[in-house]
Amino acid sequence: MVTSPVVAAWLTVEEGPDVGQRFSLKPSTRLGRATDNDIVLRDLQVSRYHAVITFTGTEWVVADLGSANGTLVNGKSIEQPSPLRHGSVILVGNDQLVFRER
Repeated sequence: MVTSPVVAAWLTVEEGPDVGQRFSLKPSTRLGRATDNDIVLRDLQVSRYHAVITFTGTEWVVADLGSANGTLVNGKSIEQPSPLRHGSVILVGNDQLVFRER
């Protein structure tokens, strides 16, 4: 079986309490306020376990984990896993994260 290599990807916080932070993504990366997340955000509007970003083998997707304030991708609230493209803007709480890949 041939598996696709994971494409290098990261998030940069461009607005909000965590502005300036840059986070590399693993094939499955959970983000939220709880300290056992892969990406820990300090914003009180972010749920303890807010969202997860996953590489499916062909693309990166983000899914909300039932957060109190929801997750937006490019200004739209997501109900199901949403594909990410280079430059996609993810809003969790007051943190605006930009998805990048190469």
